[in-house]
Amino acid sequence: MKLTIVAVVLIANAAGSTVVGAPRQQLIGQWQQSDLVGPGRSSEQCTWLRYQTRKIQVEPAPTGEIVGVYTIYEQSVWTLRGAETCAFERPTISNALFQRARMWSIRLAADDDALWRMSADAAQCSGDWCDEAGLFRSPFTTRLRSDAGKLIDAGAGVAGGGELTFRPVAVASNLADSAAAAWPGLLRPYDEGECNAFVAQSVHSSSPLKQHQIDFCSLARQMKSIQTQPVVGSSVLNTIPLDRVLLANGSSAATDDVLIIGTLDFQDGSKAPRVSRLRRQEGTWKVFAQFAQ
Repeated sequence: MKLTIVAVVLIANAAGSTVVGAPRQQLIGQWQQSDLVGPGRSSEQCTWLRYQTRKIQVEPAPTGEIVGVYTIYEQSVWTLRGAETCAFERPTISNALFQRARMWSIRLAADDDALWRMSADAAQCSGDWCDEAGLFRSPFTTRLRSDAGKLIDAGAGVAGGGELTFRPVAVASNLADSAAAAWPGLLRPYDEGECNAFVAQSVHSSSPLKQHQIDFCSLARQMKSIQTQPVVGSSVLNTIPLDRVLLANGSSAATDDVLIIGTLDFQDGSKAPRVSRLRRQEGTWKVFAQFAQ
């Protein structure tokens, strides 16, 4: 399930004047940045994966000012849901996933040729857990700069986070589409019961799956033995081009991977969660991590 957010906001800047000086075309458009937050579980039969995407939508207002919307979209999807009683940490609108969106109206003013001051009003929140204690929804200001076709948030913004690099939505979408097209073929050997061939042909050379091939393929054989229906393929539900992976120690690692959220499809029409993380190797997509099925 994919949440689509559409918003149009027209806000004059404090001085009521037209923004001049910086080349506006470097800023106008839609930008995004995504983090893989990490896995979670409520039991051995109930595990999930969480990610978040920030988007900046910038457009000129009829008055000449530059305005827009800053969004943080969070989602958790099941990687194993072995019981109907599986639930997230708190109740959600849908038992199938957790999703929440926070949206700030923004206005921008030019500081110099590449630097912009962004001011954001208090956020609106929709979806799950908008009443969560400590959830950041306050007004904030930050500075943006353009750099080689990307937009850099200096990091003084949402909850004082670190520097973030946004890329154009169109660039991120092209990357995600390329990975999604390769995904079913990469998983085909695994679905046909050829786990060793899957690891040899489809898995990235730096993936932990290579190091733990014996255990991984032993588990794959166990799962295959209890399947009552033949596998007919995989279906893509969502794709998330990742910019960072958040680590348990509070730091982060840059990446250019794509998270594929989908289903494993059986002959009788039933489905199971299927989530993979893909990484390019010499220009070809490979599986770096397999979170479900």
